[in-house]
Amino acid sequence: MIRLPSVFASGALFQQNSTLTIRGYSDGFSVTIRLMLDGRTIEETVSAVSDGRFEAEIHTPAASMQEYSIRLHDGDTLLLENILFGELWLASGQSNMSFANVTMPGCDAYLDTLAGLPIRVFVQDYPEGRNAAQFPRTPSDALGGNWCTADNRALMRAASACGTAFLKELTHYFRDRIPVGILNAAWGGTPMKAWLPEDAVLADPVLLPKFEAAGFLPKEEDWNQFGDSNKNQSYCQYNCKIAPLLGVRIRGIIWYQGESDTGAEFSRRIYSAYLQCYHKIYAERFASDPLNFMMISSLLYPWTYGASGETKVGVLNQTFIDMAVREPHKFAFTPIGDLAPIWSFHTANHPIHPCNKYDIGYRMALLAETNSYDRGSQRTPATMMSCETSGNQLLIRFRHASSGLHIHGGKLRGIYIAGRDGLYLAAESKIVAPDTIAVWHPYLDEPLHAAYGYSSFEEGYNLFAGELPVAPFATDRENPIIIECKPWLDPAAQRVWVQNFSEEIRDVFYHPVWHPLAESELCTDPAFTRTGVSLRICSDEAVFGAFVKSYPYNRLDLQNYAALRLHLYNTPALTAELELRYAEGDSVVLPIEKTETLGDGWDAYAVYFDALPEGEITRMTFRFTRSAESKPYFVNMEALVLVPKK
Repeated sequence: MIRLPSVFASGALFQQNSTLTIRGYSDGFSVTIRLMLDGRTIEETVSAVSDGRFEAEIHTPAASMQEYSIRLHDGDTLLLENILFGELWLASGQSNMSFANVTMPGCDAYLDTLAGLPIRVFVQDYPEGRNAAQFPRTPSDALGGNWCTADNRALMRAASACGTAFLKELTHYFRDRIPVGILNAAWGGTPMKAWLPEDAVLADPVLLPKFEAAGFLPKEEDWNQFGDSNKNQSYCQYNCKIAPLLGVRIRGIIWYQGESDTGAEFSRRIYSAYLQCYHKIYAERFASDPLNFMMISSLLYPWTYGASGETKVGVLNQTFIDMAVREPHKFAFTPIGDLAPIWSFHTANHPIHPCNKYDIGYRMALLAETNSYDRGSQRTPATMMSCETSGNQLLIRFRHASSGLHIHGGKLRGIYIAGRDGLYLAAESKIVAPDTIAVWHPYLDEPLHAAYGYSSFEEGYNLFAGELPVAPFATDRENPIIIECKPWLDPAAQRVWVQNFSEEIRDVFYHPVWHPLAESELCTDPAFTRTGVSLRICSDEAVFGAFVKSYPYNRLDLQNYAALRLHLYNTPALTAELELRYAEGDSVVLPIEKTETLGDGWDAYAVYFDALPEGEITRMTFRFTRSAESKPYFVNMEALVLVPKK
């Protein structure tokens, strides 16, 4: 009797023009394996059985829609039917890769678009007691799984959404003439050390001493003694979920993991060593062509891990970028910070799991097409190459700018600039060459550093080159970067992504940037403006205005600034003031003073923050008072700029 790991089953798809090592267990003395097409034997091999185990290698044919069978015989016969050969990838990582189609908005409508496509997915099981699993201490092939086609709605709903979109794009790329598949092996919340095999770590001169110092080498008596954290033990995911796949060859890996490695400085510092070890070992054990074996990663979505402003996601994202720049024949990545943070209510409203996995899988497929199949035009997103000072500007130059840089939607968002004090200011920017942007702040004479897409809690980055977003970057690689986002500086900004997070409530949603005072109304105004759009505040009352709130990671840290400058329209008979409310309940009222007449109804104003009391500012209110005979009561506001202290 022959018994096989679950990946060797009817309905499978295996890598074309490669080898397939079929492993299993037999009660006989030898196992004869035949690869067959329409009843004809294409290849035959015989494997001896040793201690009940056998393994035999067969050569796989070129990709086609022809259905093969594999016949195994040791006295009894086991027949694997409906076998396809095409392009096979491993889809692995943590929850953002395991996030299933069923969690996506419009899941069933999306799956309808897959009908009839030549797609095969191996949906791997979880051990019993998923949250406190008893993981094997050494590699085991016992874990089950099932192959499914695109038309198996039940299993496809459980398959990786990111991996599904990856396959859909590849089928279109191959014009539905080459079948494609993924091995779906992922587990939520797992660090990368769990996906490395023990023998590889023990032989790695970089990782071994670091694992020893960090206490990452498991003790036999401690194995599986951590309850829900058993899944995080070194080697355990490899032993449980990857070892059952050994013998199968793949074209490459799509990888979506890293959130669990952002919280500890140790993990962030050695993540590049993780990547190098992972690629090396998986190429040796799974690559159909070790010289053409790509690991394509998604960057992590903006999210916070720790105290306010800590850009830990940015640090780990930089590692993915650095590896792709250093070894572009092995590593590639896709930015995702331009995608809106949407999610499903039944996934606990947690945007660490953004429900735009179909976009991410599509981008991964674009990178596979150019890097693994050498077709297409854009092998990588643009990445920062250099930063030079030119007067009061920084000139940021990018490599791989494709057909040239372009900004989606007007003003560049998420770009910051800092001087020697390390205070990052929302910057102005301009594309000055196909591969270069200039960034500056009107009140910073000696800029030193810039950062883009680096804030922990900001969304909507919109600098592109070709079809892909430009990679986030920070020119300062030595010091911690703290950025408090201030969307209210842009009159066009109508929403702020807020995290009010506690044990009682998980409130991670959009909130309005601006709030009207009683009897006041707000809207953006593209008519009365000098800059493209202004904020219009109007009312039937003589006293009117608007306010903004302080939120975590969007704090009103005005004590760091000397002044706020702004332009106001319709200012005759206008009195303006700024009220700052503190968490302790106190308030400070500051005059908003006219500094210059600009013409066409516009004037320049400023409010000065000299000797501003310390403490947490929770609310900033712009209040306007007009004379009784002056109607209508409205003012337009734009060009808000914070002035740093000298």
